[in-house]
Amino acid sequence: MCGANELSGLGCLGSEKRRLGTASAVELSELIRIDRDSWFKLLRDQPGLFEVALAHLSNRNVDLKKVCAQILDHSERRLARVLPKLTRIGVEQREPVVLPKISHETLASIVGTPRSRITYFMNCFRKRGLIDYKGRAMVRPSRLNVALQDE
Repeated sequence: MCGANELSGLGCLGSEKRRLGTASAVELSELIRIDRDSWFKLLRDQPGLFEVALAHLSNRNVDLKKVCAQILDHSERRLARVLPKLTRIGVEQREPVVLPKISHETLASIVGTPRSRITYFMNCFRKRGLIDYKGRAMVRPSRLNVALQDE
């Protein structure tokens, strides 16, 4: 679903030889078709257009990674990735870091799994020493990272 002033069909800039999708307008629209060679010339000559195209491709890449992770990674792994991000620190952090106050219900909506699974995984993480509960939940990012790499 594209909005106003958005790009579509940039797969042809890479190695895509066949059209993998279609576009349909849901309201009055104006489309501009630009052949591949002209695109490359425009991207070289107009830095502003290059930035827009690069941002579009980067956002598309991030969206595709999220979809793939949601489909391919099991919920325990997704939770293990989310916890360090909530602390806004890197996975190399050695000392435990306090998680912001967040409910299992909220975690469940972020991870895409039922709350009961979050509770189960958090208890498993605690038993494995990946998180601690001392008043508030504390994450051990370096241990979570090791656990993610071991799987």
